[in-house]
Amino acid sequence: MHGERPAHAANVLADIEDDLAVNIRGLPQRAGLRGARTLAASALAVGSAVLVLGPAGPVGMPERAGLAATCALSLTIALWPAGRNRTPFLLCLGLAASDVALLLLSGAHLA
Repeated sequence: MHGERPAHAANVLADIEDDLAVNIRGLPQRAGLRGARTLAASALAVGSAVLVLGPAGPVGMPERAGLAATCALSLTIALWPAGRNRTPFLLCLGLAASDVALLLLSGAHLA
């Protein structure tokens, strides 16, 4: 079931109330709006931490700054006030873009 993957939680944020109204009960819907936001942000933050801390070698300043930004953005998403808007979803997209940048930075060290 595609609704059971943590990455799906970000996609459900904008219309979780509609999903619940029509009895869609995947993991993000069962977790609720705050739980789905926290699940999405946490999954992306863990990915960032693995990208920065996983490879062997020293952790440079760009990677540290990227990880700090990722943690701040994850916290912002998780603590976003209740209500129906697309901002948490858009912030998750920004967090995913940050992870891509971290992946590219980690690849630059291998060259």
